[in-house]
Amino acid sequence: MRDHLMEGPYAPIVKVEEDGDIDIRKLSRVDTIYMYERVQEILDMDDLAYGLSRLHDELARNFHIDTGRKVGEVLFND
Repeated sequence: MRDHLMEGPYAPIVKVEEDGDIDIRKLSRVDTIYMYERVQEILDMDDLAYGLSRLHDELARNFHIDTGRKVGEVLFND
């Protein structure tokens, strides 16, 4: 494998196979500070399950926006 920098200053570095395939899991990024704040908000909630469910939905939605694929397709079909 070799590292490949996609276009743009904030583009992720992704692994590209020798045959040119790109691991789609690496095409979506998460803002660490944002996630830290969101987890802190959830920990302060009375209903942790609800907060985690909303975060789970948000991550799935953002993955779809970033990659054009649903997270379940990638997790269970690749």
